[in-house]
Amino acid sequence: MNMKWTMLAMASGALLLNGCGDAASGGGGAVDAQAVAQIAEGLEEGGYELELSGAATSVGEYTGNGKPVLYEPAKEGDNTQGPRLVRVRIGAYHQDDDAQSASPAFITFVLPENVQTGTQALAVSRTAEEGQVTAQLIGDGYGWSFAREVEGTIELAEVGERFTAAWQFDIADGQENTVQVLGRAYGVPFSPKLEGAYTLTRDGGEAESFEGLGSWSRQGGGAEYLLMFGPEPGNSISFRIPADIEPGEHSLRLRRDDGDGVAVSLPDRVESVDGRIRIEQAGEQTHATFDLTGTGEQTLEVTGAFRHLTMSTD
Repeated sequence: MNMKWTMLAMASGALLLNGCGDAASGGGGAVDAQAVAQIAEGLEEGGYELELSGAATSVGEYTGNGKPVLYEPAKEGDNTQGPRLVRVRIGAYHQDDDAQSASPAFITFVLPENVQTGTQALAVSRTAEEGQVTAQLIGDGYGWSFAREVEGTIELAEVGERFTAAWQFDIADGQENTVQVLGRAYGVPFSPKLEGAYTLTRDGGEAESFEGLGSWSRQGGGAEYLLMFGPEPGNSISFRIPADIEPGEHSLRLRRDDGDGVAVSLPDRVESVDGRIRIEQAGEQTHATFDLTGTGEQTLEVTGAFRHLTMSTD
């Protein structure tokens, strides 16, 4: 662990607490360029360092599935307002075990809505006050956790479209065991949640519209993605998209029908569907627009779009 950046980050935090920092928006905001430069030393964009000692010990970089550092909306957050969640993974083992039993562990920070750059005292969720950054440490598939008490700080240098920060804290479980946590992350990009919007009419009547967050999961052993969005589970539109789908225009079909293309399910039962979906890829993100006509007891006309689906063929 390079300690130079830690000292620099803590010094930068002291300046910010005294109102002398060089924050982009005058004493607080999404980016503090000076702190970013100090924390970034020796790291590539998206890089991180994390060290655990005490009642749990880190043993190397995270090698499991998923991203080692994730920056996304928290469970109750959205893509614009927050709160946001940061998860940093590492290999580690508990003091009751040995290094041979090391498994994935992670620290989690929840950043409150409209959080600003600067040094923030950490709290745990059970005692946190409004506006505080919370922390926890979890390991061995939730087999052990440290989230009872915490003492320390996080230096937030960038909290907008990217996350850059340094942290140093002690965190305890309910049995007086404590882990010392030291780390930093630089330029981790924000991963937005799936968003969807559509307009639906029945027999040419008044249009019903939806716009909001959706949900997705990987199905069929990873062969396809199930997307769903709508005002409620029983009144939603869903798509089943092959994991290896190529950008471009594809036909839509009902889920119960065999064939190629993307399967769709609608709020109302229909006998057939005629429509197209247009897939675009922008880096790791997949976006799409679609339009269709469903025919049955009623005729449904649907036009819509979704964005921010993160797909992988791994």
